[in-house]
Amino acid sequence: MMLDVRLLLRTLPQVTLILLAMLVLKAAVVTVAAEPSTKNWFKSLRTGVIVSQGGEFGFALLTLLLRRELAAPAVVQPLLAATVLSMVASPLLIRHNRRITRAILREDGPRYTEATREAEATRALAERDHVVICGFGRVGQNIARVLEQTGFEYIALDVDPQRIRAGRQAGDPVMYGDAAQPAVLQNVGLSHVRCVVITLRTPRCRSDRARGALHARGRADPGAHAGRRQAG
Repeated sequence: MMLDVRLLLRTLPQVTLILLAMLVLKAAVVTVAAEPSTKNWFKSLRTGVIVSQGGEFGFALLTLLLRRELAAPAVVQPLLAATVLSMVASPLLIRHNRRITRAILREDGPRYTEATREAEATRALAERDHVVICGFGRVGQNIARVLEQTGFEYIALDVDPQRIRAGRQAGDPVMYGDAAQPAVLQNVGLSHVRCVVITLRTPRCRSDRARGALHARGRADPGAHAGRRQAG
């Protein structure tokens, strides 16, 4: 057996320091390397924690040094012991990587989730000139594609969770909201709207309510328009 257990016990403080240094250094390097891809320090640090343990290559290299007597055992043995201990701890690091990362960053969870980034992007879009599509069914989606092809930005509103989920997964700025509510229209940046398209697959009275909510806001911009298209 290449690992000297008695030497490990005698040099346990040294091995512990080497183990901690190995985990911290490797986790730090991987975290910095992963951040440009993830754009999220929480996810990057989780990646670093998961791969921070020593690998089989390092273990094989240290074993080879001992066998070929290329380095003094007093130097290689603590490194070998720290590598083995890190591999033993690997399942725990992988299983509890989220908790470890939260403890390091002193936060309850990811600072920026996917939903948070989408909400921030939608709020930023609401501050620019855009079109609001009320209803993201077949007609609303076709209008959205036309707007994209002609270079117009838009925010779509719908009350169907499945449509919203499918739109979000496709990268479309779709939000949950009842277009008949004035507060909902205000939240999607009514002051910057160039046009509101109503494509609600609902009775005519509901479309009229949406139009009424729009006009009730008392738009100061006379260039804004509201159009209605009954979804079929």
